[in-house]
Amino acid sequence: MALDSSSIPILEEFVSIQGEGRNLGIPYYFIRVAGCPLRCNFCDTERSWKANVNQMRTVDNVIRKAFETCEQHGIEWISITGGEPMLYPNQLMHMMKSWDDMSGGRLKVHIETSGRYYNSEVHRQCEIYSADAKTPCTGESMPGYFEGIESMRDVDQAKCLIHNEADLDFAHKVNVELQGRCTMVLQPFNTAIYTDSTKNMPSIMAAARLDEAPPVHRIRRGLGVGLRNLLEAFHRRCADGEVWTNTIITPQVHVFAYGNEAGT
Repeated sequence: MALDSSSIPILEEFVSIQGEGRNLGIPYYFIRVAGCPLRCNFCDTERSWKANVNQMRTVDNVIRKAFETCEQHGIEWISITGGEPMLYPNQLMHMMKSWDDMSGGRLKVHIETSGRYYNSEVHRQCEIYSADAKTPCTGESMPGYFEGIESMRDVDQAKCLIHNEADLDFAHKVNVELQGRCTMVLQPFNTAIYTDSTKNMPSIMAAARLDEAPPVHRIRRGLGVGLRNLLEAFHRRCADGEVWTNTIITPQVHVFAYGNEAGT
């Protein structure tokens, strides 16, 4: 799909709280872009993978709507997530500079990226840069864990989904590589999500896939079990002498509230 820098594919925009990581619980305005080349196992936003012409919006329209909504609700934080927002660096720069000018610096931007792509200007302009280090359970990986890892700042965060010991082994290597430069966020991996794609799933994982969208209580239970298992494994490893620097453990609290609904 042809795309110029004056437009961007938008899947959804909504007001909620930040449900994960270092700003957990803070009111946010979310902008979810469409388009992502990754095919992570049990992705909770599969609907964002493909962008189409019906989703196209002018960047100026997105800027104006975000600013007006944040003014109305007294919100100071805007999250640009996806999908993969780093597919659109020119649009991101225009959006961030415009909001900074319009709000006199009051509005702050939090970029959520898969870590597959990197742009140093976008990184410097945003207030929080959050990159995924794709653990084995996701079925995706890349050399060096994620692009821009050497430039992470103390305000930034690197996130790892944890399903089993292999994921914790991987996450600990990332933690050592980061050397405390930014916050590391460990999150429980949740298989209680309905997905269509099995591209990166081993046969045993694909066989355990749900046949239909589960009720909210089942999603919550899956997340709760994953969190308990993560906490127990993490505390055991620390008791055995493993050292983790600048690390927090948080579930996705919006999932506890809403399940896997869009616009939450």
